[in-house]
Amino acid sequence: MAAYPLVLITDTNIWIDLDYGGLLEFVFQLPYQICAADFAKVEMRDINTALLERRGLHFQGLDGKLVNELYRLRQQKNTIAVADMAAFLLAREQRAILVTGDRTLTKFTSLEGIRVHGVLWLMDEMVRCEILPQLQAAVSLDLMIRHGARLPEEECTRRRRHWSV
Repeated sequence: MAAYPLVLITDTNIWIDLDYGGLLEFVFQLPYQICAADFAKVEMRDINTALLERRGLHFQGLDGKLVNELYRLRQQKNTIAVADMAAFLLAREQRAILVTGDRTLTKFTSLEGIRVHGVLWLMDEMVRCEILPQLQAAVSLDLMIRHGARLPEEECTRRRRHWSV
């Protein structure tokens, strides 16, 4: 029995960071079903979503009830983008892990009792599952940061030290 749920719901910035880090080919080797809200496709215009779908990314739509809830929640939490709120709703409905780099979404999701992680956790999982060599993880992390990824500095420093050994 897996220690983690089998479904990950991702937001747009995760794919941007993974792309900058050269990790798109590795993430789909993880033992998870990886999904995103179909709302995210519009925001992912600089990423080849057709390629991601061929590799295993599942775009999911919201039913009418969830679309109504999306717009109701969006009025209350207008600092969270529509695509991100859709990812939250999918994670909640499927009892999945939400993977995001958005701090506001992370706080909101945590308050709702949904498990939430970021790109560093995905990288940890790739290293743990021996999909991504540690040294390559350190290089990928540096690439993400050079491209503007907003990641916790202390966590990045700790991982660089660990992965560069």
